[in-house]
Amino acid sequence: MKKGKYTVNNGDMEMGPACCGSNSHRMPQYLAAATVTIGGFSLGNVLGWSSPAIPNLANSGDFPDIQNYQKAWIGSLVTIGALVGACCSGYLIEKIGRKKSLLVVGIPYIIGWFTIALAHQIYMLYVGRFLTGFSVGALSLVAPVYLCEISQSDIRGFLGAIFQVTVTVGILFTFILGSVTSWKLLAATCGIFPLIFTIFSSFLPESPRYLIAKGRSEEALKALSWLRGSDLTNPSKEVLEEIDENASYGQFLGESAHWIPLASVMAFNAAYCGGVGCLIWTVMSEILPNHVIGFASGLATTFNWTLAFITTRFFQDLNDSLGIHNTFWLFAGACGAAVLFIYGFVPETKGKTLDMIQKENFQQNGTRSVEDIASVASSTADLV
Repeated sequence: MKKGKYTVNNGDMEMGPACCGSNSHRMPQYLAAATVTIGGFSLGNVLGWSSPAIPNLANSGDFPDIQNYQKAWIGSLVTIGALVGACCSGYLIEKIGRKKSLLVVGIPYIIGWFTIALAHQIYMLYVGRFLTGFSVGALSLVAPVYLCEISQSDIRGFLGAIFQVTVTVGILFTFILGSVTSWKLLAATCGIFPLIFTIFSSFLPESPRYLIAKGRSEEALKALSWLRGSDLTNPSKEVLEEIDENASYGQFLGESAHWIPLASVMAFNAAYCGGVGCLIWTVMSEILPNHVIGFASGLATTFNWTLAFITTRFFQDLNDSLGIHNTFWLFAGACGAAVLFIYGFVPETKGKTLDMIQKENFQQNGTRSVEDIASVASSTADLV
């Protein structure tokens, strides 16, 4: 086999064309991404579980006296857990690394799901939902960072988009299985996937970029050679020197200006996971009447994740065309528009029964039609 030149630079850590131009040399990256997307599938399971499971809690006879406020806590504790998870994960990926952070994420996933499956008291459902929410918030930060750092630039967008798609598939899986089985079996089944995710993640390499930033050049060389499918048992002097140079560069960033974007990313993820990232699904379930909820929520969910796919897929293209600063200004403008839309069009549901919500927003004066409802649902999910 011909050995290709190993190249590491400040923008992308990539192999030269002789060693990574074929799909066979990208296969390790695909395998690593496939492992991470199992976590994304589990993320979708968490987001989708409450919709089929909460009504089944009382109907099954396991919690016949469950109150509406308890159902609300079961649904909303995921967002609180996600908020905590998002805050903690920013620290974890720098302190213990990307790979170990993925492993840490898997533990609350597993414990949370099986706590829910074995629940015989309401508080066990609370604990389980908080723990799975913690993993949702943490994984929403850790997974994109890991995928970005292990991938070559020409497939980075694709791998990130696949992660988003598996989240959608996870939600759909939960809806389908939840419609034909009990809430306990649904939770137990969902608990299998984070177990697989954690086991497979233990075989993944650490992010080479993280290792370089920590000055662990030899480990970075081994990790990157595996990811690029290259035989680097005899690395050249130039390769080692280049890795050392990047180690110094990464340490410089970590000691100076790196904390500003890191803090911004942490703040964004905390706000997202504690707000529209999870609450939008609850609001959608509350405001849609029973006779259109299946069609309208399906339409809104499909439209939402289609936009998520498009955004992830073409993010790099936007960077290339507009520049990274203008790209994020564009995103900030979209968030500003979302705030105005929510304030002007999304009804408040706090402290109201479902009947009250329907009467106030969809039956008053008979002014809103089924088509209007579907339109509102679609537009609301777009905010995610």
